[in-house]
Amino acid sequence: MPLRLYGQELQAESYAVAHMNAIIHDMDVRIERGDTMINPKFKDAAGRIADKGDWAWLQHTLAGLNERGRQ
Repeated sequence: MPLRLYGQELQAESYAVAHMNAIIHDMDVRIERGDTMINPKFKDAAGRIADKGDWAWLQHTLAGLNERGRQ
């Protein structure tokens, strides 16, 4: 089974760059636009690692912030 990558991006510029890189590198990807915390696009098992993966991502993001909430 070939590797298929899934992703979701809110910012239009980052979304466009991700699509461009996928085309340039001939990758099998599915990228959706939107906020992953408010409206996750990949809710089925085929496009989502696990619910705990969401919490790990959030904890990683919060760990990188300073006391003012900035990186």
